[in-house]
Amino acid sequence: MRENNCLGEHMAVTQRMLNAFLRCRLEGVDLSASQVIFLMHLYKQDGQSQEEINKKMQYDKGVIARMAAALEKNGYISRKNNPMDNRAYLLLLTQKAIDFLPTMVEILKEWNSVLVEGEDEETLIMLDRAMKRIADRSVEKVKEIKNGKK
Repeated sequence: MRENNCLGEHMAVTQRMLNAFLRCRLEGVDLSASQVIFLMHLYKQDGQSQEEINKKMQYDKGVIARMAAALEKNGYISRKNNPMDNRAYLLLLTQKAIDFLPTMVEILKEWNSVLVEGEDEETLIMLDRAMKRIADRSVEKVKEIKNGKK
């Protein structure tokens, strides 16, 4: 590993810039950057539980619950009892969310094009694979720490 490896810093800056970009593009829309990502998980597979979304987003369960409540209050999702587990709810996109999908996709495409500008396909494939591995390792490390392992 390089002596002055700043990968975490670069990732943090990129995340902050994504949030700033989304705040600008979502001005006048009652959605936060995190709620957009939450909705994207539902667009990929509608009817997920909060637990399923939490596994993908890796937020605290309370944060996911508050996001779901805000999205429901603002008319983007509805909740229905999970027939397989009466203690859980399935989260469903409303027409308002479905109508907003094309706008959201265009905003995220714009951001993605900024990130990949000037990069060749081989580099992007390698980067995607490396970032997936890095994300998986980071999730595993935090799980270990939370479970009392060093």
